[in-house]
Amino acid sequence: MQLTKKLRIFWWLLTGILSRYSKVILSAFIIGIFVFIFALKFIPFFTQRFQQGHKVIGLVGLYTPTNLPLSVQKLVSAGLTDMALDGSVIPTLATSWDVSEDGKVYTFHLQPDLYWHDKKNFTAADVNYNLRDVEFTASGDAALIVKLKDAFTPLPNFLSKPLFRKGLLGVGPYKIASIRLKGEYVSYIKLEPLTTELPAVEYKFYSSDTAAKTAFKLGEINQMQDISDPTPFTDWNTVSVVEEVKYNQYVGVFFNISDALLKEKEIRQGLAFAIEKAEKNRLLSPLSSKSWAYTTRVKAYDSDIPQAKKLVGDIASSSSGTLTLVTFQPYYSLAQRIASAWQGIGIKTEVKVESGVPDQYQAILVTQEIPSDPDQYTLWHSTQTQTNLSHYANPKIDKLLEDGRKESDPEKRKKIYFDFQRYLVEDAPAVFLFHPTTYTIIRK
Repeated sequence: MQLTKKLRIFWWLLTGILSRYSKVILSAFIIGIFVFIFALKFIPFFTQRFQQGHKVIGLVGLYTPTNLPLSVQKLVSAGLTDMALDGSVIPTLATSWDVSEDGKVYTFHLQPDLYWHDKKNFTAADVNYNLRDVEFTASGDAALIVKLKDAFTPLPNFLSKPLFRKGLLGVGPYKIASIRLKGEYVSYIKLEPLTTELPAVEYKFYSSDTAAKTAFKLGEINQMQDISDPTPFTDWNTVSVVEEVKYNQYVGVFFNISDALLKEKEIRQGLAFAIEKAEKNRLLSPLSSKSWAYTTRVKAYDSDIPQAKKLVGDIASSSSGTLTLVTFQPYYSLAQRIASAWQGIGIKTEVKVESGVPDQYQAILVTQEIPSDPDQYTLWHSTQTQTNLSHYANPKIDKLLEDGRKESDPEKRKKIYFDFQRYLVEDAPAVFLFHPTTYTIIRK
């Protein structure tokens, strides 16, 4: 009886509310139906557009705010010049440049109507490259005069580094919206596009490939760039794997020619002939195989075991010492194969894995950055003790490197660097193997 009374009261209240607010309820019901239909039809479209237009990219490495990856820098700003794949210089913020007859004065003419991200005009006075023994002077807003102590033909190459003002303000298509640090290193960057045609981009930084891969699997990022090993993603149907050959790097073995065992050219040549060379992305000299100054008219050191044994000859049979090949974890397997090949010609060899370049070594298997200009003075000149990995010293090579950075005629420069490659490769302070490959993993 009590339940029936409660139901009757509820019914009176409900009919009262419906009769009083019937129009409002009907309108809300109709609007709800339209919203539901709209959501079913259009939300997947907007979701898809958002996913396609928003990149969250994982990068591996330790970077500070003043030393960001070049790929990030180029989105935010630009240099006076840029480099084509073949190492030739192309104008960017500068439209052209003139060089004095003695090669010591450059005049760069800047693009008009350039602006920093804070809307201030970009002028010649804003150029802030910090190069030793180089004087920069603005001649008005649109001309920059650069004075050198000595002629230096690769100068335009050095001015390809993107320019920034305080606060990481640039002149590129993106500006830095936010940046987070973990200690002194960057852990996160958000880039905001200046036009609606470009997608928003976020970067997250990881200490290793393994950490980046885990983040990708967990959905924290939808891209990974410059990964050395694409597994296991090559078997995933939900991702695209894009391969990129790094023509600005090579993998090679550098011999310490001050070592008693390796000081003789014949030994180094024998070790070079013993290594089985990869056909893919192979190169024969320290210049990029895409460089305008690269030549294949050098000693190739194709695998030749009889020749290798002949060259190492008596030294291999009389030597009781062990040759240690230093490398890093990504190239451990390759180092083991090289060590096995050297043992096959009578040179006792062991492999040692390091986390950084040690102060002392006999031979080292590493990845070497290739300068975009063929000038390799810092890598091979006898005075460059910090960057000359082989401790190489050859007066003929020194002279070629000195002449090459002063010569302004392109054809004469090409001949100088052809000779540089021919004599250097003949002397075998290093074995140049191949351009490495990296991978970009993109979630579909």
